[in-house]
Amino acid sequence: MSSRKKRDRHGSVPRSDVYFDEQVENRFFSGPGTSRRERKTAQLCAQVLRTLSSAFGELADPVLRELSIDPVVPAPDASRLLARVYFQKPPRDVDVANVLAQLHAVRGFLRAEIATVINRKRTPELDFELVCAEVNS
Repeated sequence: MSSRKKRDRHGSVPRSDVYFDEQVENRFFSGPGTSRRERKTAQLCAQVLRTLSSAFGELADPVLRELSIDPVVPAPDASRLLARVYFQKPPRDVDVANVLAQLHAVRGFLRAEIATVINRKRTPELDFELVCAEVNS
């Protein structure tokens, strides 16, 4: 079987996803001295980012549906990940403590969504940081 048939049989990955994964991976390692563990951690962070981005759209809470995610980073390693979230269009009466409490409440659902996508023995713990951006009006 030719290599072209093998590629078609397995399906193709959208080019934008491949480019994005390369950007995320390049943040964690550059150069020949990096380990395989760092590369796998970067791949895990990219998978979690994609999964959380789609899972936030499925949430019932309209405030949480408006959240966007910056790249996910290990904190301190792959067993615990930090997701920095922010509002693209922040509501005027947002309570940061309330949003973080809501994120904490749906953490189990989000971890279950991640567990369906990744192939690991244990799903990493999630921590959230709400980044408040200045709005120029």
